Amino acid sequence: MSRIGRKWCVVRTHAHAETKAIENLRRQGFETYLPKFRKLRSHARRRDLVAAPLFPRYCFVALDKAWGRWHAIRSTIGVDRILGGDGGPASIGDEVVDELRQREDADGFIRMDENRRFSTGEQVKFVRGIFSSCSALVEGMADKDRVVVLLDMLGRSVRILIDENAVVAG
Repeated sequence: MSRIGRKWCVVRTHAHAETKAIENLRRQGFETYLPKFRKLRSHARRRDLVAAPLFPRYCFVALDKAWGRWHAIRSTIGVDRILGGDGGPASIGDEVVDELRQREDADGFIRMDENRRFSTGEQVKFVRGIFSSCSALVEGMADKDRVVVLLDMLGRSVRILIDENAVVAG
């Protein structure tokens, strides 16, 4: 499909069915895009990096506005619905998908922002709130503005998700 006349649409998938939906949409001739990133997974005392959808339950499908086959997307195995209204699918600009693709590494995974304020294992102190006299260890960054810390309480480590401005190094 040429770029001219193509519009990217957002499809909501069933829970944990992004890959199944992508495969079935591609079999029908649709161009698709499922941005993924490497996620740290902890399970049974093991930690490993796994591929995870950047937007769980969502993927992108390129459609030609003149091409009337978009109705087939709704009945595709793995697809919950296509976002839009009575007038058809809502579209997003090519620049959204292009920007995501530019952030991919050589293996096709989205590079997450590595400019983090804290690093894993770093000792931090709370600057306000109920734990202001306590210190904790950084377990990791949850997202852009939140940090996961392990606070030692009553002889055990308690995982807390807090705003990164609530703690300082030290």
